[in-house]
Amino acid sequence: MISDLLSPGPLGKSVLSTNLRGIAGYTGTGSIRYVRHSNGERILKISLCGIGGKIVDICDQKANTLSINVLDGSAKAQLNSRKGTDIPEFESGDIIEIRQNSDIILSGTFG
Repeated sequence: MISDLLSPGPLGKSVLSTNLRGIAGYTGTGSIRYVRHSNGERILKISLCGIGGKIVDICDQKANTLSINVLDGSAKAQLNSRKGTDIPEFESGDIIEIRQNSDIILSGTFG
């Protein structure tokens, strides 16, 4: 199973992705894909399933946080810096945590 991937893409873009796994008894799953274009544009695609609650926070170890809504146990979002969303710079080795009420429920590491 490929859980982490770093690949240079065409036309000066790089891609990081990770599969997210449940922590401390949480059974949800998910994936995050991050694309950084040479022109500075950043895209973050998030897909989560098997989670409860109404909102989750996507956090990294640099204290950056993004929040997305949960509906019927799933959360999906495609965020783009070109459309005004403040997406942090991610690097290989960055740990991504999905949190609810400050509890870590899913975690993964960018390749």
